[in-house]
Amino acid sequence: MKSKLKKCKACGAEIARNANVCPKCGANLVMRKPGVIIGLVIWIVAMFCIMKACGVFDSSSSQSDAQATSSESVEAASNSSSKSGDMVILDSNNLRITYTGIELTQYLPGQSNGYMLSVGLTIENNSDMDITVYPQNATVNGIMKTAGSGVPLTVLSGKKSVTSFCFANLDNTGIDSAQSVDQVKEVVFQLSIMDSNSNEIVKSDTITINP
Repeated sequence: MKSKLKKCKACGAEIARNANVCPKCGANLVMRKPGVIIGLVIWIVAMFCIMKACGVFDSSSSQSDAQATSSESVEAASNSSSKSGDMVILDSNNLRITYTGIELTQYLPGQSNGYMLSVGLTIENNSDMDITVYPQNATVNGIMKTAGSGVPLTVLSGKKSVTSFCFANLDNTGIDSAQSVDQVKEVVFQLSIMDSNSNEIVKSDTITINP
């Protein structure tokens, strides 16, 4: 007849064969089945793979991306300089134009003369017609220059536009880089305002900006 007792492997005391814990030394007598352990390992590995696929462990990569973005921002900032200042330069026929500042921008990276000067304007059209604003008779530091714009300075009736016109050729003006905004001593121009039929409705006096 099979004995109902067994020896505790920890202390050697005789205990009941079906006991899970030794009443004398408190040792845990339950042996984990290999299948349970293997299943637990597989579950842990699976969870690790899922977390990695979701990017939980990509903090170093994210940090690198953030540093790269920061570096790009610093580089972009180093390629331009600006001065701001609000001044109403035209207020007539329900039109109000405010000068908002100048900015030098490097638009051709790596080229010594690839920079331009932008003159910021806020145009408020409170008239009953659409208008287009054209800068004319412009000089930069006393040198005649053609003022242009990427798009026409057109403002619909009852609308407001925050925009600018620019000088892409600054030869002989004494401005030698996109970081030299202090070299912009004077910008002079007039503004001609046309209606949708290209009729001039207002022409400003000569406007002088000393940034």
